[in-house]
Amino acid sequence: TDRVDTWYGVTTENVGTTEAPEYRVVQIELNDNMTQPGTIPPEIGDLEYLTDLVLRGDPALFGEWPMEIENLVNIFEIRTQDTNMSGEIPWTSLAKTSIQRIRFQEAKHRGEIPDDVFNDMTQLQRMEISNAYLSGSIPSSITSLTNLRRFRLQGNLLTGDIPDMSVIPDIEQFHVNGNPFNPGPVWPMIQTWSEKLEEL
Repeated sequence: TDRVDTWYGVTTENVGTTEAPEYRVVQIELNDNMTQPGTIPPEIGDLEYLTDLVLRGDPALFGEWPMEIENLVNIFEIRTQDTNMSGEIPWTSLAKTSIQRIRFQEAKHRGEIPDDVFNDMTQLQRMEISNAYLSGSIPSSITSLTNLRRFRLQGNLLTGDIPDMSVIPDIEQFHVNGNPFNPGPVWPMIQTWSEKLEEL
């Protein structure tokens, strides 16, 4: 069997010592690579040292996220783009990890964001879920994300009022267009962030 570190898109690191090396998968990045339809297997949860999972440009990838991603305790970023993955985003499972970047672009994910989930995700720096089918409203627990820098939920089905996020001090990108929101406190928030805001 080929060594895992020779596989396309897979990076390993020695988590042991020089005398007793122990190589584990820390990064998976697959771009336009799938030739056969497939899903993410539950065994993804066995990769306890995984920090980055990037899956882009693979329409053959379908199905839902397995709950076992809650075992990825060292995950830093999960990113998908132009895949056919669907179903609800496993918010509760993600909240059990150390994830700092959630980036689902051109997604088919649906469902609502649980009310209190962000209280357990205070380390989150980026939340980018664009052109998907998220519904319901943005929960008030979003104000717990004081480390948030990029907030991009454009092109969903979100409704209601946008919570007053001006307590989040360092927003650099804020995109919520393409949702049937009530305007709410958007402009006062933008004024609060005006010195650091890069994209709107």
